[in-house]
Amino acid sequence: MTYSRRVRGRVWVPLVVAVAVQLAGVVAVFAWVAGDDLHEAPLGVVAPAVVGQTLADRAAADPDSPFTVVRPPSAAAARGLVDDGTLVGAAVVDLARSDDVLLLPRRASPDQRAAVEAAVRVTSARLGRGVQVELVGPSLSAGGRAAVTWLPVLAVGAGILTSGVLTVRSGRLPRTWPGALRRLRVIGAVAVLVGGVGGLVGALLATGPVLLWWPALSLLVLTGALVSQALEHLMDAWGWGLAVTLLVLTALPDLAGTGTWMQPVVWREVTTLLPHAAGIEILQQLTGGTAGALWRPWAVLAVWCAVGGATSTLARRERSAG
Repeated sequence: MTYSRRVRGRVWVPLVVAVAVQLAGVVAVFAWVAGDDLHEAPLGVVAPAVVGQTLADRAAADPDSPFTVVRPPSAAAARGLVDDGTLVGAAVVDLARSDDVLLLPRRASPDQRAAVEAAVRVTSARLGRGVQVELVGPSLSAGGRAAVTWLPVLAVGAGILTSGVLTVRSGRLPRTWPGALRRLRVIGAVAVLVGGVGGLVGALLATGPVLLWWPALSLLVLTGALVSQALEHLMDAWGWGLAVTLLVLTALPDLAGTGTWMQPVVWREVTTLLPHAAGIEILQQLTGGTAGALWRPWAVLAVWCAVGGATSTLARRERSAG
């Protein structure tokens, strides 16, 4: 019996289990993570000192408050922070008027803007004030938002799929360095191809330096392949099933349109360290949709690649010694 047949003969059980876990996980994720509520979203408040501090104290004292209040020094500063994605919105309070101005980022998803507006209107109504909404910054089409969210997930998935196909065809890990280099060349070729196609899609649907989408998506493919390969060595076919399951479940809220600030805090803090989330952050930065350290998501991908590559290298040495 060939290795390929032996592998196929023992991968169906992990795959069936992975599908069952994913189905149960989808229900759990939608029940806990996906939703329309904000969770500690940064909201700017530009107001006289007493009013602004009162609102900030109320938000801090209320455990159910959807916002973390930030105090920009001026309306112009608040506008800039909303435009670059640092704030989900900003309320500009002028006591000479009966209505407050709510600044919202035009490129944000409609669901997030609606959630921010609804929560601010509730607070303003309690204070007897109205709200006028003003959209800030350039817009991002629905297709552009979909590309920013879906392409990183598909790129990581392409890497995982490539690793699985190579395993079925030629084994988990080559015993020799030439075999390992041939495998790496195949993964690299797939990464370049997928990254190039993704870059073309980005050029059609989004704005900004779309040429940088190519290396970003290629790195995501490489990361998915190396991490999946490492898990396959540690857990055999179960490792590949684990890689697929983690990708599907952790990416599901983003794919379902649940924005970052609409996800529970714990979930948000953990998943931002995963490859697909780092990829989404990179594309958001490239399209001007979020602020933050440019190096951080690239560093996350570099660490995952290094860990996956080191694990695979050690595994190859053990197999060679054995």
